[in-house]
Amino acid sequence: MAPGSHLVFSWLVAVNVLRDRRERSIVALVGVAPDIDGMGVIIDKISGSTNYYAQYHHVVGHGIFSAILFAAIAALLAKVPDGSPEII
Repeated sequence: MAPGSHLVFSWLVAVNVLRDRRERSIVALVGVAPDIDGMGVIIDKISGSTNYYAQYHHVVGHGIFSAILFAAIAALLAKVPDGSPEII
């Protein structure tokens, strides 16, 4: 799935579950975050001699440790002052 598709799918899921736009945005960004390892393609295009995309895409951002890290970051960003999330 392309990063844009990840973003749209994450947003659509969040819209059906969360009321707060800020929290929906966090969910959408975390939904596309695993594809950050695909940024190696930009370095490959610029340098012309590296192969980071083939070596690291689906390795760095798509593992269990990345999933835990992204979930923890999202949880920290989504905290509300009274401690209770707004779930429909």
